[in-house]
Amino acid sequence: MQSVSVSDLQGEALDWAVAKAEGLVIRRDPMGFGSGSESGYWIWEESGRGLKRYGLIGREYSPSTKWSEGGPIIDALRECGQHQFSLQTDAGGVCVLSRSTESISFRGCGETVLIAAMRCYVAVKLGESLAVPAFLSVSD
Repeated sequence: MQSVSVSDLQGEALDWAVAKAEGLVIRRDPMGFGSGSESGYWIWEESGRGLKRYGLIGREYSPSTKWSEGGPIIDALRECGQHQFSLQTDAGGVCVLSRSTESISFRGCGETVLIAAMRCYVAVKLGESLAVPAFLSVSD
């Protein structure tokens, strides 16, 4: 594990951090591939009611690039009323600001709204730095 700033997370590492913030079950190489593109981290959930959810983080599970996954996270945070969100844009990218009280705020910036929002979400849920598996590339 390596300690990184949430503002530096992108790609698979950012998606892994979002899954962790969401409380999803994460497994490394659950099918035993050992190496190659399928040997990464997976969302691997099975409930006692026969419900299953599997997906390779960064490909099938990618809230930082897929609105179908990142959008509901943004909506849930917005609807809970505990945070006020604002969006700022400039030529360099997008920033999402979350203010939970007058003195506590979190900021996520990135090239896209989803990247900025997911960085902000992870910072809100887990703090502004966290331990990420060394296997994951933190930045491209």
